[in-house]
Amino acid sequence: MSAAALQQRPEPGKIPAFFLAALVHAGFVAVLVFGVSWQTKAPIPLAAELWSSLPTIPAPEPPPPAPEPDPPTVEPKPEPPKPEPVKVEPPQPTKAEIELKKKIEKDKEKAEKQKQEKALAEKKKREADEKKRKEDEKRLAEEKARKAQEAKAKAEADAAARAAATRQQKLLDDWANQIRGLIRSRANVPDSVTGAPEIQVRLKLLVTGAVFEAVVVKRSGNGVYDDSIERAIAGIRQWPTPADPDVFRNNREITLNIKHEK
Repeated sequence: MSAAALQQRPEPGKIPAFFLAALVHAGFVAVLVFGVSWQTKAPIPLAAELWSSLPTIPAPEPPPPAPEPDPPTVEPKPEPPKPEPVKVEPPQPTKAEIELKKKIEKDKEKAEKQKQEKALAEKKKREADEKKRKEDEKRLAEEKARKAQEAKAKAEADAAARAAATRQQKLLDDWANQIRGLIRSRANVPDSVTGAPEIQVRLKLLVTGAVFEAVVVKRSGNGVYDDSIERAIAGIRQWPTPADPDVFRNNREITLNIKHEK
């Protein structure tokens, strides 16, 4: 229904109220007319109630809404039958394809075998390198320890050799001083010899350290002093022996310098 029709349609309850008001007014007029015409007695004053407005008449209840029609029943359409799947046989591989597949699988197996062999070889190489590294470290450690031991032994040997050399030199010096003292004690040097003339004598020794020959190898330049020393050497028959004959085992000749002392 359009908006204009709705506006023209009277509101519910408005028409009955209008007719009711008209009816009341008509009744009131009739009472006035009949009351004046037929009255034989003194008129009785009438009381009239004037309304300033019509009483409110309750609006009639709206009719209940019409029930909604049931939705039309829709019959389900039967599903069309599904077509049967068509079974397609896979094409049979040709001989060339079979051979190619075999070749691919064979090459794959060969590559996998080579890969495993390579991995095994690399593993063995790593193990060998690790073993060699450990052996080298062990060898270097042993070499270092050996060199340290050798250095220690050499240092000890050098120290022992120096100590032996010092001891030998001391023994030699002591024995040489005994020889000098013996020669000086036997030499009769005149008081006319002055200064500090020095004569050099070579002594040849036996394995026991005893002197078996004494030879003047260098004169001092003072004949009197030199003759005195030579006479003293020639007159000695018992020479002193060293405290340790091993000191002279490899040194069988000794040169002594004898300086004149007053």
